Amino acid sequence: MSSQAALPNLLDSRRYLEKSIALLNHREPVGLAAEALSVLLTDFQAKAGSLFYAVRPPLRVRRGDFAEELSTHLDQWETSVEDKVATGPWKMDGPQVPSLASRTLQGPGLTVLYSLILEDQEVVGSVCLAFDQEQVPTDSSRKLLADFLQSVGKAVGLVAELTLTKERLGQLSLFYQVAQSMASTFDLGKVLDDTMQLATAVLDASAAALMMVDEDARELIFEYAYGEMGNVLNKQRTPLDEGIAGWVASRGVPVLVNDAQNDARFNPNVDTRTGFLTKSVVCAPIQIRGRTIGVL
Repeated sequence: MSSQAALPNLLDSRRYLEKSIALLNHREPVGLAAEALSVLLTDFQAKAGSLFYAVRPPLRVRRGDFAEELSTHLDQWETSVEDKVATGPWKMDGPQVPSLASRTLQGPGLTVLYSLILEDQEVVGSVCLAFDQEQVPTDSSRKLLADFLQSVGKAVGLVAELTLTKERLGQLSLFYQVAQSMASTFDLGKVLDDTMQLATAVLDASAAALMMVDEDARELIFEYAYGEMGNVLNKQRTPLDEGIAGWVASRGVPVLVNDAQNDARFNPNVDTRTGFLTKSVVCAPIQIRGRTIGVL
């Protein structure tokens, strides 16, 4: 009996429609993608699968048996998709469900099928499945696979969008709480305290500090500090011309540093004092009438 004859359920489109709908029960995209790949590996007898979603934010999930050559090949493919999506809208003409592209990897003896994930004819990612050469779907099974892959991609996109919306609603709620606090008190300390909590939560930061400028002493004072370094740094002072905070205070412009340890402006003395390892920094000036009075 052929491998195709051993897969009678692949022709049941209703079954895969129901599975696509069931995937939406997931509340986060990683779990949805993982379950979808498990279904694909089991029902279509694939050796391995990879789902890559290039936006909001990038998501990559893999399942199955990955030989080194297969992993390298998919890394290169998904990087090329990400780069092309990042350069601007990647529009596709033609049918709503594109046909599957394929490539044979001679080393591991696998055939890889590729499906681009589309949203309104715009490419936002891809799903790839690797098969032993004798197990590659053909004819109607291949068409059903293409349809299901598109359903999976759209489901991941929808759940990712809902997750992002939920996060933004949470951030708006925090802003509302701070606004209520500011409207209900004349206590500057409480307002600053609430603002620090908001900034830490919104940015998902491990630590945060509000530093005020002492112009006479040419120093920055840690007025409020939160997180792992909070208790150690409160009321500590640092020279105004040192560190990323000093750079921002001196110039009155915000800065984003993704690799603090290798940035020439970074002052490691704070990490030495606290034992905290700073990886990235967002720093913004606090200004009144064009004059910088502190940094956050």
